[in-house]
Amino acid sequence: ALPIYHAVGCRQLLLNDLQELTSVTSLMGSKVNVTVKKDGTVYLNNDAKVITSDVITRTGIIHFIDRVLQPYALEKQSTRRAYSTANVTEAARNYGYTVFSKLLQDANLIAMVNDPLHRPYTMLWPTDAAFNALSEDRQRYLYHEDRKS
Repeated sequence: ALPIYHAVGCRQLLLNDLQELTSVTSLMGSKVNVTVKKDGTVYLNNDAKVITSDVITRTGIIHFIDRVLQPYALEKQSTRRAYSTANVTEAARNYGYTVFSKLLQDANLIAMVNDPLHRPYTMLWPTDAAFNALSEDRQRYLYHEDRKS
């Protein structure tokens, strides 16, 4: 369930909040390491760079990242815009990112992220380019029918 590795439930974490942390726990229950470079740039698991931060939506906050986070179990513009009336998939689409939205839909997780029980939350949303940069083998694995719902 790769999409839930990219979500931190019941917390609204702005970029300055992430900069104060060394890690967060994803909805998958796995740790995501947070590293802050001297210039303030935030990296997740020392690999994924936060490229657009603090996109505030009706249901939570999105930070767009330039890589797909890989849970350890699966491995062997900084323009700020407020989308306070949009849900996360609408806000991501406004930024041009649709692949992760489709994965959320395929895994039947849209209802979960829209459920008030899980709000507020923070999404660590890989860009479409991050997904496209994955190897063909990783893409086949990720998009395989068995990974849906």
